Formats: sequence, structure tokens, C-alpha cells
Amino acid sequence: MKVYIIGTLKSKDLLYKRLQLEGNGAGRMHAYKTVRNDYFKQLNSEVKAPSPTNRKKLVWQKYSGRRLEAPDTERYALHAARAKKLHLKTPAQWDDIEHQLQQVDLFSAPAVSQETNNNQTADNDPYGNVDMYDSVGGNDGWL
Repeated sequence: MKVYIIGTLKSKDLLYKRLQLEGNGAGRMHAYKTVRNDYFKQLNSEVKAPSPTNRKKLVWQKYSGRRLEAPDTERYALHAARAKKLHLKTPAQWDDIEHQLQQVDLFSAPAVSQETNNNQTADNDPYGNVDMYDSVGGNDGWL
């Protein structure tokens, strides 16, 4: 198992700054309409305050009794997105990814070339007459 260092303190700073932004545009936090009721309360479950041992240094401190699943998940997602360099993709690259992920029309007939028709086996199997159940332990259709 590979372990990744995600930069927790820097990601807390970045996410907190994003929560402070208003309006629309890049860098803002987005959430879907049916997000859990306590999601935003969890996102604000820590505060940057003077350290108990060194009053000149600000450190992140958890509010008593608050859950941290939402900010932890946001930090992991931020790390994954940065590791994949999603923040550097251009609109054209995003359009290309969207095009690749679009589902094909399930009700239109697939295009079959004449060469494909000529190469089919005697029982008209376009996949080369391979019994898919041979590799999974039986021919009754169950895995």
C-alpha cells in the first residue's frame, strides 16, 4: 500500500479561504442541493487560533464535540484532484473528457462493416465462437 502525504495544514488553509469567497467563479466551494444538514457545520468545525503554548503562533484547533468527516473528505478530494492536475486542465480538455464519457445511444443499431460480416463464424458468433462460461467455471450462466 502506498501512503501519500496530503499537506493537511495547507489544505485546511486553502479550503477555509474558499469558504470565505462569495459569488460564482473559480476557486469557490460547491455543494449539491441535498447535502447533509450538518455538512457546512462540519466544514467549520475547526478554527485557527493562537496556540496554547505559543500565543504568537496560530494553529488549527477543533471545536469540542464537532465531527470532522466533511473537512477530511474535502481534503482527500483536494489532494486527489491536485495529484491528477485537474486544476490545470483547459476547457477544451474538459470537453474532450466529457465527450469520452458520454453514453452511446443504446437503441440505434451498431454499424457493421462488410468485413465483419465475412469473418463471422459458422454459428454467426461475431466474437469468434468463444464460450465465455468456460473461464468462469460452468456453462449454466452463473458465476
